[in-house]
Amino acid sequence: MLHVGDDPLLDVVGAHDAGLQAAWLNRTGSDWPGPGPAPALMFRDLGELADWCAARLGAD
Repeated sequence: MLHVGDDPLLDVVGAHDAGLQAAWLNRTGSDWPGPGPAPALMFRDLGELADWCAARLGAD
């Protein structure tokens, strides 16, 4: 399961602490503010997230 959110602490760290994979929705393109290491997945917008999901699911 993948949790996607825009708040580094509440969404990314929270998901990680709950045992979920996390992706950061980084609309501003800023550097990872922490805490902890940056998530493996970062998206600039929901369209980029949708494209990533479609590629993983084999959709055109």
